[in-house]
Amino acid sequence: MNIIATSKSKVLPFTPEYDEKKIFAPLFVFARICAIKTPDPFRENSGSCGYLLYSVTLLLVTIALCTWSVINKCLERNSYSSFCVFLFEIVTVIFLTLFSASVIINSAFIKKNKIKTLLTNLLELDYLIGMDGAKLLKRRQNILTFQLITIHLCLICSYAYDIFSNLISFEAETVLLKIPDYINEYIMAIEVLCICNYTLSIKYKFTALNSSFASFVKNSLDNASKKQRYSATLVEPPPLLATYLEAHNKLCNIIDLHNECFGLQIFEILFIGVVHTTYTLFLLLIYASGKAKPTSDTSVVYILIVYVYFCLIFTIFGIMVTVFCTTAARAARRTATICYKLLLNISLESKSCYEQALRKELLLFAEQVSQRQVKFSAGGFLTIDYNTLYNLFGSTAMNVIILLQFQKQGAVNN
Repeated sequence: MNIIATSKSKVLPFTPEYDEKKIFAPLFVFARICAIKTPDPFRENSGSCGYLLYSVTLLLVTIALCTWSVINKCLERNSYSSFCVFLFEIVTVIFLTLFSASVIINSAFIKKNKIKTLLTNLLELDYLIGMDGAKLLKRRQNILTFQLITIHLCLICSYAYDIFSNLISFEAETVLLKIPDYINEYIMAIEVLCICNYTLSIKYKFTALNSSFASFVKNSLDNASKKQRYSATLVEPPPLLATYLEAHNKLCNIIDLHNECFGLQIFEILFIGVVHTTYTLFLLLIYASGKAKPTSDTSVVYILIVYVYFCLIFTIFGIMVTVFCTTAARAARRTATICYKLLLNISLESKSCYEQALRKELLLFAEQVSQRQVKFSAGGFLTIDYNTLYNLFGSTAMNVIILLQFQKQGAVNN
């Protein structure tokens, strides 16, 4: 068992070698660079004036670079081979900048305290991990290290290739116009990692809670003495059932808080992914069919590789968020399933007063847990699950077909 109860039903946890702060420490270094670092929950005034000034400066610089890039792209509109390509460039930089601005504003100002509370509540439930804390801590650290290395390698390779493809075509000014995209894409990558790792922490705590709960009930039945099991006097079940229910409710509240803190960002990530994927597939088709050609000496292959590469990155971001949120929600809903399975081990015709009392408590426990709606949402617009992901893929295909129809109609009119 991972939890011990006193006579007042208070939780006296073991002291596991598990600390969420140690896991998030490397990620918070990069989050600080992007001005989206989570405030320290153990410091009342964790946001220094210098950091707030840096956040405001980065926000203003991002907006200024976006404005400068949009103006220059509008002035060079005739250099684009297709109006759709021009529109895609404008829409992408605007949406990415809006995402970065919203993330910085939420992290530094609007939802700063809520994000701090989210991390505090997660740290308070570290005791659920129990005796496997050291092993899980190492695994979580390895996962985060792999994520950070992979993200940085992918972005560095994509930026290097994009710069190279523009330099060999003697379009150095194009590289300057893409600086806002590079900054915004990096901020999005770090924000995605923050969201995924918060969600992963919730999932592991639900998994540990379910495992500990199942072991506790089984051990309670196996270790009960014959006198207790067959006594004519009604025996109250262990008070830890209420403790487990309290822990489950806290984790569900953390999911609700997670939705408040990151729901809008998740919606923006999915929306940008749909827009980028739609236009990438559209451009891939019109370039491949010869309906559009680059006005410069840049090879069509170079252009398509860049578009497809960034399309894959944004698509992977959306898939990562969906997978992590879905698995965490399933772990939360699994508690009720485990409880009903445990009830099958207690016979309805049992003469044991202890088993009858335990069965009654388990039924109440299962009813309360199953009635709790556990879901991750994207700003209240979408429920994050695999069905939503499939629907987004379907809408992307439909959008591409619509754009091709507009392209065909425009060619006929001309």
